[in-house]
Amino acid sequence: MQVRHAEDDLATSPSKAGLLLTVMALSAAVSNAAVGLVAEKTKHKMLILQLLLLSGGISTMLLSFYKTYDHLVVYMIVYGISLGYTSLVSVISVNMVGIQDSTDALAAVTLYTVSMMIGPPVAGFQFVCETWILYVTAFTVV
Repeated sequence: MQVRHAEDDLATSPSKAGLLLTVMALSAAVSNAAVGLVAEKTKHKMLILQLLLLSGGISTMLLSFYKTYDHLVVYMIVYGISLGYTSLVSVISVNMVGIQDSTDALAAVTLYTVSMMIGPPVAGFQFVCETWILYVTAFTVV
């Protein structure tokens, strides 16, 4: 969505617009490593998770106000950092249910991960093919 917005609305070249995804991926990779290191040294893992989710949500809510390419770069960095929550999900799940039921917690995390891998391509396929106006399939099948 951000790439198309950069190309269509901000008249950015396709290669420069595609760079936005690279910026997000790099910030997400750094964030996952940093969040893992910080969470290892603190007891406030849940607070870190909540702050990361909040920052991603707020930055996405403000997306319609970003009017320049530089704003989108900042958004992609902030959103990429907020994706660091993924490194905490399994750790917090095991902490919540205890080590005895850790297999159940990790099974739930795996189910969550699989749905995160299948849902976006289904929605993207529907968007590209314009087969459905509503993206019901992406949210109900997965």
